Amino acid sequence: MTGMKNKSSFLDGTLTLTDDEIVLGVLGYKFWYFKGPSKSVSLEDFVLEKHVEEKLETQQQELVMTKQELVETKQELGEAKQDIKELKENQKKFEELLHKIMEGQENTSTSSPFDLLEYVNFL
Repeated sequence: MTGMKNKSSFLDGTLTLTDDEIVLGVLGYKFWYFKGPSKSVSLEDFVLEKHVEEKLETQQQELVMTKQELVETKQELGEAKQDIKELKENQKKFEELLHKIMEGQENTSTSSPFDLLEYVNFL
């Protein structure tokens, strides 16, 4: 292997092979080759990994549900704002109508029967 590594360089030193490339060149690719020390998976590791995966899945589901709730809450907020706007407009109309009625009581000669009709239609 050392001989291959030394021979893999050109005279100007621009090309060298890595240890992995040499191993693949000498032995060929086999799926059971491993790099580094062997690690056997214990039952505890397996259970811990399974627990972590389940917790991750649960948290992802909770995140999706929270996002859906946020969208629904924003829609409800928009509807509530629209309701408030309509209530403010109705309050303004009511105050204007009430003002006309109060003026009509002070000055009965200028009041018209349509003012009362407008008030009834408002309600």
